Amino acid sequence: MVDPVTVGTILSIASTSAWAIGISMAVNMAIGFTASYLLASTLSKDIGAPPASDYKQTVKRDKAAQRVLYGERQIGMIMSYAEEQDGLQKISSSSGQSHELLYLAGMICNHEVESYGDVYLDDKPLSDYGGRAEIYHVNGTGIIPEFLLTEATQYETDMTGDGAYWIALKLTHDSEQFSGIPSPLVTVKGKRVKDVRTGSMVYTDNAALIIYDFYVNYMRVSEERLMLSGTGSFIDAANLCDEVMETGERRYTINGMFELDAKPSGVLNEMLKSCG
Repeated sequence: MVDPVTVGTILSIASTSAWAIGISMAVNMAIGFTASYLLASTLSKDIGAPPASDYKQTVKRDKAAQRVLYGERQIGMIMSYAEEQDGLQKISSSSGQSHELLYLAGMICNHEVESYGDVYLDDKPLSDYGGRAEIYHVNGTGIIPEFLLTEATQYETDMTGDGAYWIALKLTHDSEQFSGIPSPLVTVKGKRVKDVRTGSMVYTDNAALIIYDFYVNYMRVSEERLMLSGTGSFIDAANLCDEVMETGERRYTINGMFELDAKPSGVLNEMLKSCG
C-alpha cells in the first residue's frame, strides 16, 4: 500500500536523502531563476485546499473540485452516482437474507492515468469480498460499463467521464460484509508529463519534470517562455532528481494530488519549498 510522506496541505513530496544538506539547495539553484521570475508577483495567498489525507476518503457531494495526480498514491473516489437495485432482490437460500444490488460510480481524477492497481473496500482487499464486489475501471475512454446501462435505471448515457479516470462498482449487499456503503481506495499511477530531456511523454515522479508540467498545464506558462527563462535548468534539475542514492532510491520525487480550484501559485510554492 502506498503511503507517501505528506508535505504541506496539498502534495506528497518525498526526499530519499533524508533531507541531506546541500541537495535541496542544488535543486533550487537548478530551477531557481525560472521559479523566481515567474512567481515573483503571484505568491500572496493561502491555497485553502483539503489535507492530503482527505484524498483517501470517498467524497460524497454533488459538486467537487477536479483532481490531478502526479506520481503514485492511494486515492478515494468522488462519488457521482449511487443506486439501489429496483424491483426484486436476491434472497439467500441459507439465511433468508435479502441481498440488494448497489451500483456506484465515482471520479478518481480528471485525466487519464498511467495505471491502476490494488483496490480496497473499507480497508480490506477487494478479493476478500468474493463475488459480492465487482469493480470496473474507465481510464480516459469514456466507455460506460455495460451493467450501468442495462441494470442501473437512472444512469444517463451522457455520463461518460470522457478523458478522465473513474470507477464503477457493483455490490451485492451482505450485512456480514458491509455495514453501509463501502469506501473504495485505489492505488494509482498518475498522469504522464513531458520529459524535457527527450521530448517524450512519460510517467514519472521526478520532481523537476512534474514542476515543469505544472507550469505549462496549470499555470499556463508557455514552453517558449520557459525556454527563455532557462529550460536547461529543468534538465539539470531532472538529472539531479534522478540521481540514485546509496539506498538505491532517487533523490527527489513527487507523489501527490491537488484540486484544480486551489490557487496554482500556492500549489507550486509547496512544490518548490519541498525541494529546498
